[in-house]
Amino acid sequence: MGKKRKSLKESSKEEEEKNKIRDGVFVSFGSVGRFTTSTPFNLRYMADGNVWITLCLGNRFQVRELENRLNVQKTSQMISDKIKYIETLGPFTFAACGNFIYGFNRHVLKARSQGENHRNEITQLLSFGSEIISISKEENTAKIRDCETLGFSREIQFSEGFFPTVAVHPPTYVNKILFGSTWGTLELWNTKTMKRIYRFKNVLSEKGERYGDKSSLHHLNLKELAGATEEEKDIGQKNAITSIACSPVLDVVAIGFEDGTIVIHNLRTDENVVRFWQVEGRVTTLSFRTEEQPILVSGTVVGSIILWDLEKQKLFKIVADAHHSLISKLEFIQGQPLLISSGSDNCIKQWIFDKPDGSCRVLRERGGHFEPITAINWYDGEYNGVFTGSMDRSIRVTSENAADFGFKIAHDKKSKAGQKILEDRAKINRMPEIPPVTSIRFSSRVEKDWPGAVTLHQDSSEALTWDMNNRRCGKNWIRANGKLNQQCAIEVSRCGNFMVTGDLHGQVKRYNLQSGQIRGEYLIGTMKAHEGKVTGICTDLVNKHVITSGLDGRIRIWNFNECKLESTIEVGQPIYHLIFHRENELAAIVCEDFSIRVYDIDSRKMVRHFEGHNEKITDLVRTPSPIEKIAFINFILNTFLGLFSRLQ
Repeated sequence: MGKKRKSLKESSKEEEEKNKIRDGVFVSFGSVGRFTTSTPFNLRYMADGNVWITLCLGNRFQVRELENRLNVQKTSQMISDKIKYIETLGPFTFAACGNFIYGFNRHVLKARSQGENHRNEITQLLSFGSEIISISKEENTAKIRDCETLGFSREIQFSEGFFPTVAVHPPTYVNKILFGSTWGTLELWNTKTMKRIYRFKNVLSEKGERYGDKSSLHHLNLKELAGATEEEKDIGQKNAITSIACSPVLDVVAIGFEDGTIVIHNLRTDENVVRFWQVEGRVTTLSFRTEEQPILVSGTVVGSIILWDLEKQKLFKIVADAHHSLISKLEFIQGQPLLISSGSDNCIKQWIFDKPDGSCRVLRERGGHFEPITAINWYDGEYNGVFTGSMDRSIRVTSENAADFGFKIAHDKKSKAGQKILEDRAKINRMPEIPPVTSIRFSSRVEKDWPGAVTLHQDSSEALTWDMNNRRCGKNWIRANGKLNQQCAIEVSRCGNFMVTGDLHGQVKRYNLQSGQIRGEYLIGTMKAHEGKVTGICTDLVNKHVITSGLDGRIRIWNFNECKLESTIEVGQPIYHLIFHRENELAAIVCEDFSIRVYDIDSRKMVRHFEGHNEKITDLVRTPSPIEKIAFINFILNTFLGLFSRLQ
C-alpha cells in the first residue's frame, strides 16, 4: 500500500506540473532550424550496420541516420536544463546537464543521477562496460555510476592539483581509463581497484623528440612546439590536455593541448612517436582514419580542419572554413573514408575522402542560421515553413513540418548570378558582401518562372531579388536614388509581377519584378508619398489598391495602376509597422504609443485598438486565419513577450 500511495503522489505532482504548463498563454511546441549546438555529437553503431548520430538541440537531443541522408529518426523529450555532453551505450542515451546526469531509454527519460553529484558542471561522460564515468570542471574526482539506475557506485580520487579534462578508454586495456589534466599530465587508472597504475612522464619531454610539421609556413620554433616544460609548469604555466584519440595501432594515442601542440604517444613505452603543432591554437578534437591512408585530423577554434599525414609526419591539408566557428567534434566512421564534423555554427557535415589528391569534400550537410535572425516570413511554396534572414548574411527556407526539408539560397561565388550581383554592388557601393536581411517578401505563384522573392538589407539602398527555384540570387536589383538613401519597405503583389518599394525620404515606386524596370511612382501632385520614412507597404488581392504608412502618422490608400491617391487616414501617431490581411481587407499598424490599431480599408475606419504594451513593439506578424493576429515585443535581446488577440 505504501508503494501505491507514493506512486499516486508522484502522479499527482506530475499532473500539477502539466496544469501549470497548460495555464500559460504560450506553450513551447517545438523549434525549426536548429540542427546542433557546440555540444559534441555521439556516434552509435547499430547491429544492422547502420550508424546513428546523436545531436544536442539545447534541452533535448535528436538522432539522425547517416546512411539515410542524415534524416531524423527520433527526438527526445525536453528536460529542464541545457545539455552539455552526450554519451550512448546500447539503447541508453546519457545527457549531462549542469552537475546532473539524465538517462534515456531510446528517447524517453527514465532516470536521473542519484547520490553524490559533482560540485561543478560536468564536462564529459564516458560509458565503460555497464557503468558510466563523469568528470567535472576544476574538480579532482571522477564519479562512477550504474548505467540503468544512475545510482552512485564509487569515486576516483586524484592527487591534489590533478583536475581531469579528458577521459578515454584505450582498446584492450581492461578496466583501465586514461585521464588528461589541466596541467598537461596524463595518468592511467584501474576502475576496479581504484588505484593509479602509471603517471606518464615523457608526454611533453624534449629528450629524443621527433618533431613533425606544423599547420603554417612559418619557421618551426622548437620551444613553442614543445609546449610548457617542467620548469615552466613549476612557476604556474598551464598547458591543458583538451583532446585524446585512440589510434588503430594498439598502445598509441594522439593528445591535443591548449597551446596547439599535438603529440602521438606510445603508452606502453611512454615515448613520443611524433609531435605536431597546430598554430591556429587550441586543439578542440582529434580523430584517426581507420582504413588505407594513415591520417590524423584535428579541429580548431576558427573552424578549420587540419589533416596530418602520419606516414610522412607532415602537414597534409588544411580545410579552411570547414565551419564558421569552433569545431566541437571530428570523428571518422570505422572502416570507411567518411568523416563527421560538427561546430558551434549550427551545422553538421559528412565528408568523403575521394579526391584525386586524397583530400576530402562535403558529401552531405544539415545546417541552419548560426547568428540571430533579423527577418522572418511565412513561406507557402514547395515547403510549408518559414523564410528567414540572419546576421550571418544567409537566407534560408525551413520547413515547419519536416526537419529534413528546407534549403539555403546561395548568394556568393558558388552562384554565377550571385557573383555578378556582388561584382556590380562592389563597383557601386564598395560592399563585397550582402548585408543582413531586414525584410522579406515573396510570391510563390511565379517562383518556377522568375525570381519571386525580394529582400531588403541593413543600411543598404538596394532591394535584391532571389530565384527560389534555382536557389540563388536573381539577376535584378533595385537601387534607391542617392547614395545616402535607403530602401525601408517593400511588398510583392500576389500575382508575382510587381514589387513596390518605399525609401527613407518618402518615395514609393512600383517595379516589374521580372525585368526590374520601374512602372510608376506614387505621388501627390509633385510631392512624395510621405513626409519622411516609409514604414510599411501592402497590396490587396486583385491589385486594386496599394496601402502605405509612414513616420508622418498617415495611412495612404492608392490606386494600384494609376498611382493616384484615393484617401488618407490620419492616425495622429508615428507609424512603425504595417501588415495587411488581403482576404478581409484589414490593416494593422504599430504606433509610437506602443498600441496596435486595426483599420478596415473599405470603410477607412478603425475597428480595433489594442493597448497594454509598455515596451517598443519591434515587429508584427499575422496568421493565415483572418481572425487572429499576434504581436511580439522585444525588450531584452532574444526575450519575447507575446500578446494574443482575437478579432470578432
